[in-house]
Amino acid sequence: MIKFDRPTVGFSGPRHTSGSHRDRVCRFLRDQLLQIRPRAATSGCAEGVDTIGIELAEEIGVPLLRLAIPITVNGVVPAINDALCARGVLEASRGSRWIVEYGRPGNDHGDAYLKRDDLAVARSEIMLIVPKTSAEELRSGTWATVRRSRKAGREIRFFPLDGSDPWTEPAPARLFA
Repeated sequence: MIKFDRPTVGFSGPRHTSGSHRDRVCRFLRDQLLQIRPRAATSGCAEGVDTIGIELAEEIGVPLLRLAIPITVNGVVPAINDALCARGVLEASRGSRWIVEYGRPGNDHGDAYLKRDDLAVARSEIMLIVPKTSAEELRSGTWATVRRSRKAGREIRFFPLDGSDPWTEPAPARLFA
């Protein structure tokens, strides 16, 4: 396995962030991106945290910007940030630093989102997670991404919107690299 000096990051969090929450999320994501200096950033192309994260990554000069787009078996793209996706497709067609990838087709919208999340986690070594609360929720897309990240052995950096202290779950140690 090739080990790079600069890791890849992915984003997950609620679609709706406004006012002071949005300002705090922007500060957290910007600080993390500047500290990590990733070689690539992956967004699930949703409104909110995904969009904020990839736009900040572009602004600070992350070399590779990836959009992971959900799709159903019927070819339907569930609710996403259409403007961001269109821009990503246009930029990728120009040979820029943007890459657009579709998750494996899901049987319905919910399944499509989960498969998109699998792709985002697979493309990321560190996940920047902005849950609504520090308590895990079973029916939350953000926490579903956390569970997928844990299973994949990713480092996870949390920044809860409820004001709880941020924390990091390091990636599990590997016996062989």
